[in-house]
Amino acid sequence: MIEARIFNLERFALDDGPGIRTIVFLQGCPLHCPWCSNPESQPFAGGYMRSVSDIMDEVERDKGYYDASGGGVTFSGGECLAQPQALLALVKEAKSRGIQTALETTVSASQDTILKLLPYVDLWLIDIKHTDAESLKKTTGLDFEFYSRNIDLIDPEKIVLRRPCIPGFNMETKQFEDAFNFALNKGIRRMDLIPFHTLGAEKYRRMGKEYPYGHVPSLDKKTLESFKDLGISIGIDTRIL
Repeated sequence: MIEARIFNLERFALDDGPGIRTIVFLQGCPLHCPWCSNPESQPFAGGYMRSVSDIMDEVERDKGYYDASGGGVTFSGGECLAQPQALLALVKEAKSRGIQTALETTVSASQDTILKLLPYVDLWLIDIKHTDAESLKKTTGLDFEFYSRNIDLIDPEKIVLRRPCIPGFNMETKQFEDAFNFALNKGIRRMDLIPFHTLGAEKYRRMGKEYPYGHVPSLDKKTLESFKDLGISIGIDTRIL
C-alpha cells in the first residue's frame, strides 16, 4: 500500500486549475522562499501519512462537480514532486477514476520523475519566481538552468506559468518583461500573476518563527494591471488571480 505524507486537503477550490477542484497538499519542500504562505509544509517530517486509495476516495466524492465544471484534482505542496513515488501513484489513480489532474509545482525534481508523470498530468501550474539565476538561487534555492531544462520536457500547451509578485524581489518592469519573454520562447502562452499577500503571517507566529515579510503590506490587484497589459502586448494570455 502506497502512502503519501500530506498536510491538508481542500475541497471546492476555484483558483488552482479550471473548474471546481480538490487540492491535495503534499508535505515537504526543498526550497526556502521567504514569503512562503505555508511554512508548515516545508519540513519533510511534518504532516500525516494517508494511503493513496484513501486520499482518492475522498477526492472522488466530488466527481460530479468536477465533471460539470471541467474541474478535477490539483496536487500542491510544499513541493508535490518531492514525493515522487506517492505523487505518481496519486495521478495514476486519479486518471483511472476519470479525474482530471493538475500539479502546482516548481518542477524541482529529476528529469526521470517528470518523464514518468507526463502521461498522467493534464495541467502543469508552474511557478516562475524569477528569471535571474543568481537572485533565484540566493533567495529560494532553485537553480534556474535546472528549472528551465525541466520545463522543456513538458508540452507547453499543458503549462500555465504562475508568477508570485513579491515586493522587493521581482516587481520591476524589466523582470516582468524577462518572465513574459521566457514564456514566449518556451511556447507557453499563459501566465497568471499572483499578488503578494500576508495570509501566512499568523502561521509563522504560531510556529514561533519570524515572518521575513511581516513588514510588507499585501498587494492590491490593481497594482498588477499595467504588468498584465504588458504581458498581453508581448503575446501572453496574462491574468491576475
